[in-house]
Amino acid sequence: MGEIRFLVKECIEGGYTACAVGESIFVEGDTLESLRANALDAIKCHFEPAERPEFLELQWADHGMTDEQMKELARRIEDFRNNPDGGIPWEDVKADLRRRHNL
Repeated sequence: MGEIRFLVKECIEGGYTACAVGESIFVEGDTLESLRANALDAIKCHFEPAERPEFLELQWADHGMTDEQMKELARRIEDFRNNPDGGIPWEDVKADLRRRHNL
């Protein structure tokens, strides 16, 4: 795995929480630095050394998506990781939309 992305939220009571997209990893931290350190520790516990991601991305979760939409996004990302050639190329999707909407 090349990278892992954590969606970060600031807590009302202080500190931060983050969850990994497509993995069952949840971490907390009082600062962004401690959140990152906790995420790195969690990655070490979650993955075997040969399977650990090389890169960690912390991304703000203020994206306007519902939890259900985030679960669907995580499912799609996992599907893509398991079968990267199974999707429809963007050019085909765009051509189909133009055809269906007479654009």
